[in-house]
Amino acid sequence: MFLNLSQDLKFGAIAGKMAGVEKIIYRRGSAIPIKDRFYNKFLLNSCVTDIIANSRATKKTILQNTGDWLNEEKITVIYNGIKIGDIDKRSKSGGSIRKELGINAETTLIANVGQLTPQKGHKYLFRAVKILSEKVKDFKILVIGTGELENELKNMVERMEISGYVVFTGFRDDVYSILSEVDLVLHTPLWEGFCYVVAEAMALARPVVCTDVSNIGEIMIDGETGYLARAKDPDDIARNTVKMLNNPDKNKFGDKGRQVIEDNFTFEKMIREIEDLILQ
Repeated sequence: MFLNLSQDLKFGAIAGKMAGVEKIIYRRGSAIPIKDRFYNKFLLNSCVTDIIANSRATKKTILQNTGDWLNEEKITVIYNGIKIGDIDKRSKSGGSIRKELGINAETTLIANVGQLTPQKGHKYLFRAVKILSEKVKDFKILVIGTGELENELKNMVERMEISGYVVFTGFRDDVYSILSEVDLVLHTPLWEGFCYVVAEAMALARPVVCTDVSNIGEIMIDGETGYLARAKDPDDIARNTVKMLNNPDKNKFGDKGRQVIEDNFTFEKMIREIEDLILQ
C-alpha cells in the first residue's frame, strides 16, 4: 500500500493494518514538519512500515517533531524523478517566446516559474530586479504563472517602476519551450518540497540562481550548476544573478546541470529505488 497524502495516511494506514497488508509506505513530499500528535505516533509507529522522503531536507523536517519516538531507519530518501525525454520533446514543440513578445536576441532573458503565492518569494524577486535594473544594461524577466498575489504583485512592479523589465506571462503550457530560450532561470522560494523548477531547468541545461532553502542544495551544486543566494535577501539574489550573467562559462553550468540530472534525478532511477524498497 502506497500513501501520498496526510489524509490518506489517517485512513489508509489503519485500513491497511487491519487488512494485514505487508508493506504500508507513506511518501512525504513536503518539507513541513509532522505534528507531534498521538495519532501520528500511532500511525507512523504501529501502521506504517516505511516512509519515503523526497529529499534529505524533507527527512529532517519529518524528524523535527518526531525524533523522540520515530525510528530514523524507517525513513528512506528517494528523490523525485524527472522525465528527461518528455522535457526534451516538449522543449522543441513550442514557438519562440522572444518572437511572440518582441524581445530581441541581444536582450538578456531571465525566467521565473511558479505560482504567484507567498511561498515563491516574488516580493524579494522584484526588489532584486530593482537592483538589477541599475547594474544590468538590457534584460527582461518572464514571470510565468498565476496565483492569489497576481494583482498585488503587478501593483508592486508598477510602484517600483520596473515594469519595463518584468513581463507577467500568466499560465503557459509551453514552459519547457520557454526555458530552452532563456539565458538564466531565477527562482526565489522561501521553502520547497522537491523543487521541480530547478531540476527541470537543469535538465534543459539552463544555469540557475536560486535561494538556498529546503532541498535546493541537494539538487544544484553551488558554483558548478548555479549559484545559491540567501532567502529573503534581494541584495544577495541580485549579486548572484549579476555574477552568473557576467560569468563567461555560464553555459558550462548548464551542461553540468544536465549531467547532474541524468546521473541522479531521472524518473527511471526513482522507480528502481521504489521497487527496491517494496521488494526488500
